[in-house]
Formats: sequence, C-alpha cells, structure tokens
Amino acid sequence: IMPPMPTSLPPLAASFVGRHDELAQITALLDDSNCRLLTLLGPGGIGKTTLAIQAAGGQVQFADGVFFVALTAVSSPDLLPSAIAGALQFTFSGAGDLPLQLADHLGRKQVLLVMDNFEHLLEGYELLTYLVQANPFVKFLVTSRERLNIREEWVLPLAGLAFPHDDTSTPLDSYSAVQLFAQRARQ
Repeated sequence: IMPPMPTSLPPLAASFVGRHDELAQITALLDDSNCRLLTLLGPGGIGKTTLAIQAAGGQVQFADGVFFVALTAVSSPDLLPSAIAGALQFTFSGAGDLPLQLADHLGRKQVLLVMDNFEHLLEGYELLTYLVQANPFVKFLVTSRERLNIREEWVLPLAGLAFPHDDTSTPLDSYSAVQLFAQRARQ
C-alpha cells in the first residue's frame, strides 16, 4: 500500500461549481512535460484560488506532494524562499543562500507548488525561474492578476462563469454562475 501523497492544500470553503473545461485544461497542461510553470490569470474574485486548489487536489503524478504557498501576507519577494520552505515544512540551515538550499531540498522530487496571489510579488519571478531550471520535476501552478512575463510561463486566462443571456431557452440551473449564486444564497 502506497503512503498518502503529502499535501498542504487548504480545504475548499464550498463545493466546486462549474469550470470543468478549465479544470481539464489545467490537468492536461500539468501532464505536459514542457509546461513547468502555469499561471491562472484573471481579475480578483474570479475564482483562481478555488480552481487552483481543485485542480491541484486531483494531481496524482506528483509523488512527493502538492503544496500550497499562500502569498497574500508575504510582503516582499525576498521572503518567497521562506514562504515556500514553510509550505514544504523545510527548515533552512543558517542564513546561507536560501534559493540554493531550497533547490537542494527539492532535488529530484516530484512536487507541485501552488503559488497563490503572486501579483504583488512579480519581482520574485527569478526564484521561480531558478527552481524550474534547477529542479526538473518541480512544477508551479501560479494564481495571479498579472502575468509573470517570463519564458518558462504558460498562461491560462480565466473569464467569468457561464451565465444566461436574455434570449436563452436553456434552463437557468444549467449555468454555473446561477448554480454558484443559488449555492451561496442557500448558505
């Protein structure tokens, strides 16, 4: 019996609604060996974090784990190594080269790092670039309001949920925006 895959993904606050096409796209891209850094791009409140958590939770090919790195409270790109180490439950040895220590710890591990809310730390792209280049089996799933604009980045832009138009004969409950609204109203 295989031990469970390590993870630090937070639980979803509510059930997952819609976005099945995007979920399939993310899964396909994370399965692609050429896609090592995928950014879910969209405005605030569109559901990037929920989609990233849902997508990451279904990834079984990362034998060494799937880890969630919450970046909202990280105030400087200089603190990115510590934020990643915290999610990995890794402790640095001394104040030496933190990116190097992090890369050495990751080594050849098969890991997915979900970097949530990267938009205010765009200057920290160099750490992600370094880790992608140093660790061949590490992948990043980034949520951001802005592109990182680096060569390694693949981008999946997100739009709003499907909603009915005035001239539709389709039942309203078949639209994901209506389903989400109804779910929140019941809460």
